[in-house]
Amino acid sequence: MSWWRAVRSFVRDAVPGGPKRRLAAAVVPIEATLPHPAAAAHVAAAWQALRRGDQAGGEMAALEALEADPSDLMACFVLGQARLLQGRFESAREAFEQAVEAGDPFGLASAWRRRTDELIAEQAELRPTPSGRQAMELERAARAALRRGDPRSAEPLAREAVALDPTDLLAHYYLGVALLRTARRAEALLVFEAAREYDQDMGLVDGWLACADRLAEAPQDEEPGDDTH
Repeated sequence: MSWWRAVRSFVRDAVPGGPKRRLAAAVVPIEATLPHPAAAAHVAAAWQALRRGDQAGGEMAALEALEADPSDLMACFVLGQARLLQGRFESAREAFEQAVEAGDPFGLASAWRRRTDELIAEQAELRPTPSGRQAMELERAARAALRRGDPRSAEPLAREAVALDPTDLLAHYYLGVALLRTARRAEALLVFEAAREYDQDMGLVDGWLACADRLAEAPQDEEPGDDTH
């Protein structure tokens, strides 16, 4: 799941009872925690900006609210929302933490802080390792070699990429194509089959196998998925 889908899912499920109750849960703390008129105006502007899809504008308005009242709970909360929607999880967590310290009587900031911790952990898992980054570079070099019509140079590059990161489907693909174009069909089919473990039911490997003859001849100007059409 992408970070944006995860955020949208949490927004949908954070407050049970349907849209009206979720709206009430958002409005009540605004009325209850904004004694400073200038902060209230900025927070209202921040919410409006977020509803328009203007995350940067929402963040700026929330920061202006905090300038008026550094202890404003809802200013911290909406600041966290704005940063979260921009994918800036660490800074969003800081804002939610500040909201928790400001009181958080409804527990909303605490809930969002926990979810942000989960998103930070998920992002860390998805971040490429040094070997993964090197594999990506080799994979791209293999693709460039195939596009130049040089499958013999592409083969060792793609093979090393697979060794560094066996989950790299493109590395398997380019290695298989390089083998096909050097008349080593049996080896190429074994390479494609080895990638099935990482295909995750996307059907890519089946497409490669079905189009092996075309892949042996086609210019390497297409993405792997295009060869299945």
